[in-house]
Formats: sequence, structure tokens, C-alpha cells
Amino acid sequence: MFYINYFLISFSILGYGVLFSKLLGLKIRNFGFIGFYGLSLLTFLSYLTAPFFVHSFTFNTFVLVLGLVFFSLILKEKINLKKNILVHIIIFLILILFITAAKTHDDFPYYHFPYSYILTQMEHPIGLGHANPGFRNASSLFFLNSLFYLPGTEIYLMQIYSVFFLGFANIIFINFIFDKKNFKEFKFANFLGLISISYLNTFFYRMAEHGVDRSAMIIVFIVALISALILKNINSKKLYKENLDLFFFISILLALIASTKSIYLLYIPLGLVFLFFWRKNFFLIIKSYAILYSITFVSIYLLYNFINSGCIVYPADFICYYDFSWSLNRELILNDNIWFELWSKAGASPTYQVENQKLYISGFNWFSNWIDNYFFNKVSDYLLGLLFLLTIFYSIFYKNFNNKKGYNNFFVKNFLLLYFFFIFIFL
Repeated sequence: MFYINYFLISFSILGYGVLFSKLLGLKIRNFGFIGFYGLSLLTFLSYLTAPFFVHSFTFNTFVLVLGLVFFSLILKEKINLKKNILVHIIIFLILILFITAAKTHDDFPYYHFPYSYILTQMEHPIGLGHANPGFRNASSLFFLNSLFYLPGTEIYLMQIYSVFFLGFANIIFINFIFDKKNFKEFKFANFLGLISISYLNTFFYRMAEHGVDRSAMIIVFIVALISALILKNINSKKLYKENLDLFFFISILLALIASTKSIYLLYIPLGLVFLFFWRKNFFLIIKSYAILYSITFVSIYLLYNFINSGCIVYPADFICYYDFSWSLNRELILNDNIWFELWSKAGASPTYQVENQKLYISGFNWFSNWIDNYFFNKVSDYLLGLLFLLTIFYSIFYKNFNNKKGYNNFFVKNFLLLYFFFIFIFL
């Protein structure tokens, strides 16, 4: 029953993706695009229903079956259905290994599963942040997870949300890798898809590593690839509608990224990079259904943060409100603010913490300890692995770019603003 429900969920997600594309007038390219449309719409539906309906067996079964009915709408679309279904089945068959070969993330029993499970037992309560520190930022992934509580599998499919992000991302990258049109006109997209799929399946292959971070990181790779296509033809009047449709896809992905964890709200301004290029049509674009949906999606995520803790983003004191009955007290929030910073700067771990916390996190007092306890060996091993992967791709494929005139100028002129944005996010 586990595997039957697993595949039924994957096709139900596609069904909601088809419905979503119809409602918003978005072009369907392949099952990867449809999959992320479906993940977004299902999460949105979970947001809307959680305060009023328990995500019980009955409710979730109805949602699942409805998605399978919506999937029949794809028969009217002009895509190679047999090829897409075959690729979909192969990818998700392979990813069964991803599910069964590893344990869940360390934080899964602490707050990932409990949050989702609560939604299957009662309507979403106010002030949930008092019950568990992990509940104070309401990740959209927990809401999506609550819809996988189904008869026959019960709680045992409530850890697999990450497999759908990884699966649909693989489908998108595979389609870009084998796109003949891009290979003739813009082979950079083929190779970016190839290095992305290699990276994700090399570094993100264990479910134990997928907390609420990795799903967002997977989407960032897709955003980077789609951004390359948009920036290539940003000034082309002929491809304006095509670019705009891709931008709407990015806006939906950015909303999904931002809702997984509060730190990823930093990615939302990426949309402004493209709006800058299309500034003459700014108000026309901003009033589109896709943009309005994306804004609403992020707003609901922030609303859940607020009703859980009294903070729009926890534990940012300047946007916390302490006058509500469910609000957490300010001293707790300020202490948590210090604790989050202390943890990220290697001043605390499950086995130790420094004595003078405020002194440690100020200035660069933390840096040498962070180098000893975090950079070596977590960051260093990761960077060495990434450097090895990039070296392989550079040595094999560099000539393919170097022989094509204009690529260097293209990178410098059109990607400069995008590079600055990612550098800003990094800093």
C-alpha cells in the first residue's frame, strides 16, 4: 500500500498542477513544471483549509482522488504524454531508494512530524508556538506533509515531501539536458541542467539531509536555470510572452522557496531583477494572476507565523507584537534571537555551548572557533566535493562554450545583475 499511495500522490500532484496551469493560464512544458505547480497549489489548499478542517483520512483521500480526476485534464494538452509518463515513472521508481535507504532528518521527530501530525488530528490552533520552539516558524512543507496522511499508510508517508521536490526537479533538468533547440541556440542551458542534476543527486541523495532547507535549495537550482533562459532573450519582443510565462513560473517557485523557512524570504527580491528589465510593463505584470497568487501565498505563510508566535518572522523582535493573548514574551524572543545566532556561529551544539554568548557573537569573535568546529570538516568537505564536480565539467565541456562566439560577452552583460544578487544573498 505504501508504494501504491506513493505513486498515486505523485500523479495527484500532477493533477493539481494541470488545474493550476489552467486557472492561471500558464503554459505546460513537461511534468516537472506541472509537478511544482501542483506542489504549490496543494500547499496553498492546505494553508486555506487547516484552520477549518482536520486533515483526516477522509479529507486527504478526497483531496488525493480529486487530484487524480484533475490529471485527466492533461489529455487535452499538446505534450508528449507517453514520454512524460514514462520518465515520471522511471524517476519515481529510482527515488524509492532515496526513501527506503536512509533514516529521516534529525529534526523530523522533534518538530517536522509533530507539526504535520497535529494538522491531521485537529484544526490549526492559535498560539502553537508555545507548544514547541520548532512550531514558531510555520514551514509550508509541514502543511503539505499533512495531506499525505492516508488510509493504509497512515503516518508512514509523512516524511516523503522532499522526494517530490527532488523528483520533479530531476524531470525538469532531464528535459533541459535533452532539449535539441537549446543545444543549437543556447547550449549553456543543457549543460547547466546537466551539472545541476549531477550536483543534486550527488550531494542531496540522502533523505536524512533533507530538513526544511534542501527542498528550497533544490528549487533555487531550477530558478537559476530558468533565469538563464529569460536573461538570454530578455529584450526579444518575439519571445516576450515566452519569457513572461517563465517569469511567472519563477515567481511561484520563489513564493514556495520563501515559505519553507524564513531565511529564504531573502530570495523574493530576485523577482525585482526581472521586473527591472520589464519596468515599462511593471504594473501590467504585477496585476497578473500569477503574481497576485505568489504574493497571497507568502502573505498566508507570514500570517501563520504570526498566529503561532505573535511574530511575522520569528524571532525578529522589530516585527513581533506582544499585545495578543497568544504572543510569546519578549525576553524569550530576544534570547532565542541570540541562540539562533550563537548556533549558526558554532557557539553551541548538542554537546557544548560557550559561556559569554553575547561577547562571542559580537564582531568577529566567533570566527576562529567557527573555522575549527564548523568549516572543518563540514564546509571544507562540501567545497572540495563541489570543486571536484566543477573541475570535471570544466575539463570536459569548456570547449563547447569557448568555440561559441559571444558567450563570454553574454555572461558579463546579462548575468552581472543576477550575480550581484546572489553575492548579496551569500553575504
